[in-house]
Amino acid sequence: MKCIHPGGELIIGPERVLESWRVVFENSKPWRFEILDLDLEVAGELAWASHVERLHLTVESGILIAESAATNLYVRREEEWKMVLHHASPIARRFFEE
Repeated sequence: MKCIHPGGELIIGPERVLESWRVVFENSKPWRFEILDLDLEVAGELAWASHVERLHLTVESGILIAESAATNLYVRREEEWKMVLHHASPIARRFFEE
């Protein structure tokens, strides 16, 4: 398992990746997450989803909304779908404040 948070360095190994996410969520102020424009494709044991992720973050000046274009890749293992890849890139033109 590997992860690179925005502006961060490569994190390798399940324990380190899960710990990095624990820190992110513990240090985040209230937020809300939406999935927009979902497109899902399935081919046998492989599925991929492309969508826009919209994150609403509470900041001192109000609510900051950031959107990213994302792709998730899933593999079916023993009748369960497991995410094997997540990639998201900020959509710069879609940063705005409420």
